[in-house]
Amino acid sequence: RIDYSLIKATTPAFVKLATTTISSAVSAVNFDNTVVGGYNYYQVRMSNIGVSNDADDIGIKLSGDNGSSFGTIQATRAYPQSFETSSNYNVNSAGNYSYHLLAEDAEATESTDGISGAIVDIFNASNASNHKHMISHSFTKNQNGSYYAYWTTSRNQLTDAVNYIRINNENNTLDSGTFTLYGLKK
Repeated sequence: RIDYSLIKATTPAFVKLATTTISSAVSAVNFDNTVVGGYNYYQVRMSNIGVSNDADDIGIKLSGDNGSSFGTIQATRAYPQSFETSSNYNVNSAGNYSYHLLAEDAEATESTDGISGAIVDIFNASNASNHKHMISHSFTKNQNGSYYAYWTTSRNQLTDAVNYIRINNENNTLDSGTFTLYGLKK
């Protein structure tokens, strides 16, 4: 027989830290130091994100000082894939950016337009000396009516431990959506 308590003690598991649902315009969804801290790995799961205008970009920012400033993104790679064609193209292929790109050129309504779903993984979050790494997958409908899947990777130059995560519309407001934050200990 196996003692289940021994298995459970050694198997890391996601801990649900917070959920925010919005149904009217907000500038951002923030997870602050009351829920962020002490985890080396975070995952944000999002659904039915509506934005205020067509062609809006959704981004994610990390802070080590509870939102007073945000780490600069370096070396972003975004790979959108059209569902109508087999074309791939590279967005924000290199350079410094103020956010991790979740979706570009999103349409202004949720569910069937905007971003129907997304997952963002944040690695190395509790390390106070190394950069943070993010990878995301999202599904969106852009202003020309095309559907895209985005696979984005980036390196955040923040060297403090993460204690604040912001999801925002880089152009206007977020109008709807559900955002859930999970943490995983080392």
